[in-house]
Amino acid sequence: MDGKLKKRPFGEQAIAALVVWGELDQRLVDQPICEDCYEELRETLIERESEIPNAAQTVGQAS
Repeated sequence: MDGKLKKRPFGEQAIAALVVWGELDQRLVDQPICEDCYEELRETLIERESEIPNAAQTVGQAS
């Protein structure tokens, strides 16, 4: 069943980038998501791969 919720494997840099870009709400970090949402986030990460280190650095500076 594709709609089943489960935890998905994103690294810390990827999660930080998704939050900075507004693709993932901070409240949803470490929460289960559906397969379609996972695929969408994964595609975003692939498309914006070169931006990930800068986005992760932004989060590190804000802490």
